[in-house]
Amino acid sequence: MDDPTDMRNQNGDARAERTSPEFTAGPVYSPRITLFLWAGLLIGRWYRCAQTRREGKTPDEVQLRRNDHALDALIEDARVALTEVDTQGGVLASFTKEFVKRRHEAEESREGAAWGDFLDWLGTLDLSDPADRRHAAHAFDGYVRQATGSDRGAGRVVTPEPVVNLMLDLAAPVPGDRIYDPCFGYGCLLAEAVRRMRAANGSATADLRVQLAATTGFGASVYPVGLCRVVLAGAACPPLVCDNALEKPVPDETEAGFDCILAAPPMEPDDEYDEGDFLKHIMGQLRPGGRAVVALPERPLFHADSLSLRKELLSEYHVQAVVALPAGAFEPCTAIPMSVVMFSRDQPRDAVRFATVSPMAWEAASDDTMAISERISDRTVPTGSVSTGVE
Repeated sequence: MDDPTDMRNQNGDARAERTSPEFTAGPVYSPRITLFLWAGLLIGRWYRCAQTRREGKTPDEVQLRRNDHALDALIEDARVALTEVDTQGGVLASFTKEFVKRRHEAEESREGAAWGDFLDWLGTLDLSDPADRRHAAHAFDGYVRQATGSDRGAGRVVTPEPVVNLMLDLAAPVPGDRIYDPCFGYGCLLAEAVRRMRAANGSATADLRVQLAATTGFGASVYPVGLCRVVLAGAACPPLVCDNALEKPVPDETEAGFDCILAAPPMEPDDEYDEGDFLKHIMGQLRPGGRAVVALPERPLFHADSLSLRKELLSEYHVQAVVALPAGAFEPCTAIPMSVVMFSRDQPRDAVRFATVSPMAWEAASDDTMAISERISDRTVPTGSVSTGVE
C-alpha cells in the first residue's frame, strides 16, 4: 500500500476547514468502542483513496449514512488494509465481529445522529490529500483524548502531548531512520515521529517512505486506533503488528537493528513481564550507533531488584541522560513518578547526566514555543553510583 504522491486538490484549503463531527458515546457502546469503530472506518477510507490515486483518479465523495452498499465496501477496504499491514491477522476477527454487532445498534439508537454525522463527514474526505489528512488527524487526535481521558485500566498509557514532544526532541528522528516502538498502543509517539520526519524532509506535503516497525500487546481494540493515527500523520505503509513484542522477535528485515527506538511501556507489570523486560528488549534491538528514548517508572532505573539490568545498560551502552518528569506528567493515565531515559549503542560513559523538569517549567513550556528540553536543570553522577543505586 504505497502512499501516493501527495496531491493538493484545488479545493484542498476549503475542505480542510470543514467542521469535524462531535465525538459522543451513549448507551450502546463506550468511548473505546466508538474510537475503535471510527478508526476502522477512517483506515478503510484512507485505503480506498490511496488505491484510487494510484489508478490516476480523484477520490469521489461518497454518501455513507444511508448507503449500505457503500458502507459495506468501506468496511471491506478496512479489512483489506488491516490484512496488508498486520500480517499476523490479529485484529481481523475482532474488527469484523464488532462491526457486525454494533453497526445496526448504533444506527437504531440515540447514537444514530452521531454515527450519521461521522459517516457524512468521512464520505467527504480525500485522505490521499495532505490537507484532508491533517484535518482528519486533528479531529481524530481530539477523539482519542476524549475517549481515554480517564484511562487508568490495565496499565494502558496514552502518552501525554508534552511528554511526546520532549521524547521526540531528545530522539530527533530524521528521514532515513528506521524507527521502532515495541508497545505503540495509541500511536502517540510514532505519529509525531512521522510528522517531524515529513517536515524535516523539506515539505509537509512531500511523499516520504517512513521506515517503521512496531508491535502492541494491548490487543485488537487499540490497534486500529494507533494505525489510524500513524497513517493520517503520513506514513505510507507502516508494518505495525498486533502481537507481544516480548514473545516474538521483530520481523526478519529488521534484524540489523534500529536507528531510533521510542517507547512508553505499560505501567502495571503482569505476572510475566514488567518495564525492565521492555527496557532489555529495546537494548537488544538497537543497531550500533542507534539511540533510544524510553519513558519509565522508578523501579528499573533505581530499585535494587533491577541492579543487574542497570549494570548491563551502563556498562554496554552510552547513557546520555535520565530526565525526571514532574509529578502528574502522565495524568490521568497514571500518577506513578516517571522519567525519560536516553541512551545509544555506543561506548559507555563515565558519568550519567540527571535532569529535572520542574512543574513551573513544564507548565510554561505548554504555554509557549520553547522546548521543554531547554528548561531543565541537571547534575552529573558517576555511573558506578547509578548502577548500585547510591549517590
